[in-house]
Amino acid sequence: MIPLLFLSIALLMLTSFSQEKNQEAEEPQTQEKEVVATIDDKEIYMSELNQMTNLQQTMMQLQQRNPQFVRFLYTSPEGQNFLEAFKKNQLEDLITRKLLEREAQRENIRLTKKDKEKYFKEQIDMIKQQQNMSDEELLKALNQQGIESMDAFKKIFIEQQGESLKIHKLIEEVVLDKVKVSDKEAEQWYDQGQYQVEFKEVKDQIKRELAQKEYIDQLREEADINILIE
Repeated sequence: MIPLLFLSIALLMLTSFSQEKNQEAEEPQTQEKEVVATIDDKEIYMSELNQMTNLQQTMMQLQQRNPQFVRFLYTSPEGQNFLEAFKKNQLEDLITRKLLEREAQRENIRLTKKDKEKYFKEQIDMIKQQQNMSDEELLKALNQQGIESMDAFKKIFIEQQGESLKIHKLIEEVVLDKVKVSDKEAEQWYDQGQYQVEFKEVKDQIKRELAQKEYIDQLREEADINILIE
């Protein structure tokens, strides 16, 4: 199952809404147009990868907390290798996302008003639970980020996460119907892991994860994927 958004992503979304716009505007035009990968006849550009990693903004924040570590990342061979590996991992994630977005389009996945209300409520409940916040405290936190109301937050949430929510719905309505995972397969996976709970408590979760993995593996196998960065 693809989580809707964990708390860290949700809070990042609140602070990065304008930052992403500024970052996109600052990127050199030549870099924006650099093709980093192709899926069949669809090109993926460096600008999309940079937007996903948000590496520039992350480094700026890290610079304020630990400038020595940032210097290590940019000046040492080990740091450069780490950054390259990070970008490649993010590119693999972006390719997977693009494949799932394409499948959601092929399956004609649409978000109904009921879907939007459901997913937004799940997100709000998750934030409140993980941060131990009341409705009033959450609204105050939103106000501090320049978001005037819960309705305004919902609009931002749907606009920014619409494609992710369609993928979530694809997993719920299509993948779990097409890909069947047996209890035995799930238990074998459980035995290979380091779970702190009994199998029966995580059986359904494991089956969903395995179904999703098998579905994605099949999509990647069927697609003509070319990675164009070293």
